[in-house]
Amino acid sequence: MGVDTHGSVLFGMQDRPRVLRGLGNSLMPPNVAHDAFTSVHWVNAAEATTATRRLLREEALFRGPTSGASYLVAEWVKLQHPNDTVVAIMADEGERYLDTVYNPGWRREHDCVLKHLPATPAEVASPAEAQELGTWSRIDWTGAWPEVAA
Repeated sequence: MGVDTHGSVLFGMQDRPRVLRGLGNSLMPPNVAHDAFTSVHWVNAAEATTATRRLLREEALFRGPTSGASYLVAEWVKLQHPNDTVVAIMADEGERYLDTVYNPGWRREHDCVLKHLPATPAEVASPAEAQELGTWSRIDWTGAWPEVAA
């Protein structure tokens, strides 16, 4: 399962400006094994930053927004598979984001304030549909899309 952000080319979206740092890319690196993924979730900056703050509040984990995005998806996966162990990679530490994710003024300025996180992702049929939607989206990934193939 992959977690990415809108405007990243990694899973077939068009390159667009991104507020969220740490997720996504404008260039396709040669080491992405698209066939290793069974699904992809795209999380926007407001959802990731809100989930990051929830991660601190509810789990006492001071992490960055890529961890927030992973946490949001992992919590949903846990509800879908209550008898399974769910593991999420949360590699970014919160200190780097004191002036952004943990700064209320920055969050307001960048439209990263949500009262409520979505409970489930929107199911989409293509990366283009997810990009158009712009909110947490999920797709069953078949290994390679024409937009992704090098």
